[in-house]
Amino acid sequence: MTISRKTHKTGGMLDISEEELQTNRRVDVPLNGDAKAVLTQLLERAVGLSAPINTRESWWGKLRSKCEQNIALIDKKMKDKSQPLKYHYVLSTISKYLPRDAIIINEGANTMDIGRVTLANHLPRTRLDAGTLGTMGVGAGYAIASAVSFPNRKVVAVVGDSAFGFSGFETEVAVRYDLPITFFVINNNGIYCGESELKTRNPTQLLPTSLTPNTRYDLIMTAFGGTGYYVTDAAQLEEIIPKSLSCSGPSLVNIIIDSQGPTPSIVNSKK
Repeated sequence: MTISRKTHKTGGMLDISEEELQTNRRVDVPLNGDAKAVLTQLLERAVGLSAPINTRESWWGKLRSKCEQNIALIDKKMKDKSQPLKYHYVLSTISKYLPRDAIIINEGANTMDIGRVTLANHLPRTRLDAGTLGTMGVGAGYAIASAVSFPNRKVVAVVGDSAFGFSGFETEVAVRYDLPITFFVINNNGIYCGESELKTRNPTQLLPTSLTPNTRYDLIMTAFGGTGYYVTDAAQLEEIIPKSLSCSGPSLVNIIIDSQGPTPSIVNSKK
């Protein structure tokens, strides 16, 4: 572990890659090293403090209680198969079928935020997303690069419909080179939220975040020569996910979900 100190400290950051420590903001206390090793060293140095962390039972109790509440809430959401489909159920179901060594690409707004909680990667450096700056449109490029770099591993790109719109035509590259990529487009008809149907074409009366409802992104894949699937309910989802993952070449699953976006996933600390 290496620690750099300056006279006034406004923020710290821990990263295994030294070059990432100052990429998008000034870091006054950069910590470079493996997270578990660094935190272990910090805890060892904390021994002898007037109020050791492990004796602050009241504080720990509140944290544990909050964690348990949030886990129960998210678990309930992940089991919710109601129509229209919701983010947590769809993403956790995808996660259930992923190969252990799959390379996961995740981008979008709600899709990426909720995906960080529900899409499990078991091996280090097997997950790529748009990062803290939320740079949308990187998903297809990430997926193609991953498939070329690791041709014997499954690459899964889980992207929102608005994110897919930035670079969706790059699926043609995946088809052209027969890359083992499965794209899951989480389609809620918009950015954050959309509309279940367009009642007017008047731009002054449409939500600025809306996209055309139920767009058939799966047909883009089939038009290029890959395999496309269209999913609207839980039974189809359970059937199609393993089928799409078993494709040797590129496939795309277009999953229609609730257009109104997610409900809060974290228990508020204020009552």
